[in-house]
Amino acid sequence: LSFTNAKGLLQFFVLAGGLAPAVSATMAAAFLSYAQESRPATTWLTWFAADALGMMIVAPVLITVSRHKLSELLRQGRLAEAVSGSVVVSAVVALAFSQNAYPFTYLCVPLLMLAAFRFGFIGAAWGLLLTAIISVSLTAHGNVPFAVPHRPSMAEEILLLQAFLLVLTFTALPVGVVLEKRTAAEEGLRLSTERLGQAVRVSDIGIFDHDQVTDTIYWSPKQREIYGWTPGEPVTLQKYFECVHPDDREYIIAAVQRAHDPKVNIPFD
Repeated sequence: LSFTNAKGLLQFFVLAGGLAPAVSATMAAAFLSYAQESRPATTWLTWFAADALGMMIVAPVLITVSRHKLSELLRQGRLAEAVSGSVVVSAVVALAFSQNAYPFTYLCVPLLMLAAFRFGFIGAAWGLLLTAIISVSLTAHGNVPFAVPHRPSMAEEILLLQAFLLVLTFTALPVGVVLEKRTAAEEGLRLSTERLGQAVRVSDIGIFDHDQVTDTIYWSPKQREIYGWTPGEPVTLQKYFECVHPDDREYIIAAVQRAHDPKVNIPFD
């Protein structure tokens, strides 16, 4: 499974949040209904929700850490930021679940988004895991910050908490995947640009580009050097045409005009 694209995350949700917990819940419901004569439907639903959330929250952290994502962050010197962010997330979640007078649970969403923007998928997954650990611990002690018209039973408290964590899971992890994909694209672009620059330097050639929408012309420093132009000298098509040999000038002008014509699908060479 890969958490760098939407397809990988969807496969993870289907397997870890659907098929695997369904198999586990079915076996548990069958065994408990036989051993304790419990209601199979209730047992299956409770077991399924617990297993699905457990795998969707814990597995991403284990998978990303095993793929050296954490060591990469540490090598980048961001340990202090990661620790301070973890402390802030823990403190806010603890504050939200230690009282029910104010709806501080809403603060968990922007904090997880911030963790995703700063650290990518591993930030979203780690923040989600911290949120789950603290919220489950405090809910087990009877702290329910959700607005309900009556004092909820333990089963209702668990259901509310599971719904809360499910919303956070389906919010934070996709954002983390999108940001991870963007980071990978930026890294690929950086490497491509670096390799192109090396190739240009080795081959000793110039680069030019003409943006037809803005009518902006870019000439690389080497291109300017080849034509004898200073770095700050403005570049125009007319000035370029003046540098072309008279015998080739008309042909070059016609070729440029054809390239600018949207009705003509002929590459400029």
